[in-house]
Amino acid sequence: MIESKDITVIVQGKIDQRITPLSLLSIRKNLQHAQIILSTWENSNTANLSYDILVLNKDPGAKIHDYVFNVKNNVNRQLISTQEGLKKVNRKYSLKIRSDLILLNNNFLQFWDRFSNINEKYKLFTHRVLTSSIYARELSSETGRPLPFHPSDFWFFGLTQDIKHYFLYTDPMIDSDISHYHLKYPNEIPYHNLSWRYTPEQYYCISYVKRILKDIKFDDWTDFNEKNIKMSSQILYNNFIFLDLKKSGIYSEKHSWAMNNEFCINGLITYDLFQQRYKDICDNNYIIVLSYTNYFIKFKKIQQKIIINMKRIIKLISQFLFFIWYSPKFIINKLKIKI
Repeated sequence: MIESKDITVIVQGKIDQRITPLSLLSIRKNLQHAQIILSTWENSNTANLSYDILVLNKDPGAKIHDYVFNVKNNVNRQLISTQEGLKKVNRKYSLKIRSDLILLNNNFLQFWDRFSNINEKYKLFTHRVLTSSIYARELSSETGRPLPFHPSDFWFFGLTQDIKHYFLYTDPMIDSDISHYHLKYPNEIPYHNLSWRYTPEQYYCISYVKRILKDIKFDDWTDFNEKNIKMSSQILYNNFIFLDLKKSGIYSEKHSWAMNNEFCINGLITYDLFQQRYKDICDNNYIIVLSYTNYFIKFKKIQQKIIINMKRIIKLISQFLFFIWYSPKFIINKLKIKI
């Protein structure tokens, strides 16, 4: 069993005057001897908060990426507050957690060594990293389109060296990638309102993966194909453990509906799905195409064939109508000539 004295918790993000104090106290209660690093923004009100190290960062700001609902993209806020907190860590294990999450218990520690089989070809971490099922995705719940390289970013627990490697060497996302990005395949967008190049979850993951596996081709979140879907499944299931609320004990009031109803959200990597894929991918050590993703690819191929055949049918109908319309006139004209 991992001892709390070997753990540093990086609590990152904006201070919520109601939830953040509860978050910090819940860590004190359930990881009694853990070191707490609070990494937040300059000029934040941190009075009476329970932490060991305070890191105050300059807010990088955010740009709107959803102009329908006026939602801002906080990808760089999460990245900067996480990176600056991690720089202060010197204990063996790290828990990176949002400042609005609460530890109901420390159940997640029980899963640390439960899934030891790994396909070494796709091993990126020294040890598997634990993360949330919310919102770890394989598919968009809106369109059903694949979302490769999309582990949740709510929280991560693992060896400090692995968590550092995942975040520290990732550059902030540039403005043109955050909003109004020119997508490679705009007709394949997974969520219609969103104008970023990648989701934050994808950006952190693909940035890390590309540093290790140089031949990955994934230009933006519409650039999915059979090859990178297979690669994504190998990366996710050989390097992470996905835990739901009951298994992890890590709760979000803001996202309570999703945490309590994850089976109602299409495309999530639930704990049960993770167990199933683990047996298929890691125990048997072979590449598998996810059944519904495979179906999606087949559907697209069928759709393309239907379009091609429809074009052929339309062409034949046009030729037939042309013949019907002009042939009598042609025959009459010929007769008139003979007469």
